[in-house]
Amino acid sequence: QSLARQTGRRGLDLADGRRLDDLATPAGLASGGYGLIGRSRDTLERHQISADGRWGALHLQVGGAVQHQRQWRRQADTEAGTLLANRELEQRHRTHSLFGMARFTPLEGLELIASARWTEAQVQLAVTDLRPGCAPCLTPADAPQQRRQFFTPDFALGWRPAGVPGLLLFARSARTARLPGWNLLARDTAALTALPAETGWHHEAGAKADLADGRLRLNAALFTARTRSAVPVLLDIDPLATIAAQDMQARGLNASIVTRPVEQLELAGTLALQRVRWRGAVPA
Repeated sequence: QSLARQTGRRGLDLADGRRLDDLATPAGLASGGYGLIGRSRDTLERHQISADGRWGALHLQVGGAVQHQRQWRRQADTEAGTLLANRELEQRHRTHSLFGMARFTPLEGLELIASARWTEAQVQLAVTDLRPGCAPCLTPADAPQQRRQFFTPDFALGWRPAGVPGLLLFARSARTARLPGWNLLARDTAALTALPAETGWHHEAGAKADLADGRLRLNAALFTARTRSAVPVLLDIDPLATIAAQDMQARGLNASIVTRPVEQLELAGTLALQRVRWRGAVPA
């Protein structure tokens, strides 16, 4: 089991340097630009239990997990001396999951892996508009709760060819799914809309080589991924970004090399090529 807690401030104060608590009214703000003043507090708690067993070439594992995540934000937006928004938001993620995994080694150097996870995900949102006499006040555009169930299988294989020491060939296909929740940087009700579930498939195949007694390591993999309702990476990062889920397809290549010509020197290089296509407007 694991427990994590993170607190901190977020954003830049581009107004006049005052704290968030002092931003009850826009009076006195002399900034001519845009400012975001905010505080954040994130907590994550996860508990997992599992059991496994081996029967010759077969290894089985089953288990369950519970995870609670809390995201708290208090933030104010100003522009040209005017208070645009001042709100407190709390988003809670709760997931319960059951999983199973089977690992089979039918031949020397060949490993087959299949796993699956059933997850029930729930997200809740609470909003408080801190502007005195706000009209209209900030509220969610739809129901402040989402609940979905996901089934996510994962298949993989690894092969170490006989007579080629240090070489591993691998392939993997996996389904992904999650409930992203709401855009916690939304300033008005129209933008505070629940994002749809993000689902997709990821496929990759490649090779890893450990050569020259460990002095040379090579990794290379081709991949393709298709995601429905992909959420832009700027979610909860850029307050001015357009957050709209779009279908996405990505293809590419990842490669890396690490060499150690002498014991005291290590050289490394990476190469990443990716082509992404969006259906609809490209997030910006």
